[in-house]
Amino acid sequence: MVVGSGIKIGKLTSKSLKFLKDNRSSLANRKVALFVTCGAANEESSRAEGQEKYLDEMAAKNLINEPFSTGLFGSVYDPEANHGLMFKMVNRSVRKNLQKQGIDPSKRLNYRYWDEIRTWARGLVEKLKNCS
Repeated sequence: MVVGSGIKIGKLTSKSLKFLKDNRSSLANRKVALFVTCGAANEESSRAEGQEKYLDEMAAKNLINEPFSTGLFGSVYDPEANHGLMFKMVNRSVRKNLQKQGIDPSKRLNYRYWDEIRTWARGLVEKLKNCS
């Protein structure tokens, strides 16, 4: 079973967390792969922190067994998005950081590398074949 989620201002979406909590027992009998798309994966310097916070800790709190595999993938930065006050506060920091890097913060940026995502997904199939 593959469970995926985006991050909503520093935490997994409530639907993803609810699914894991509601199905904790039944997931113990399955091979579970988890993935997230988040801003922590947009830069190499924050990937380890993203892996720990959004995958490792989340799995430890919500799964009985360790996940079969995890994937951490970049996100989309959309300056026109409106996700409430917390988003606006975080967005100010993100905009400043992008400007320091010489990146125009008024443009939508896509950090999702689809070849990386496809490679991870195909790797799951190969891992499962080897387990049977």
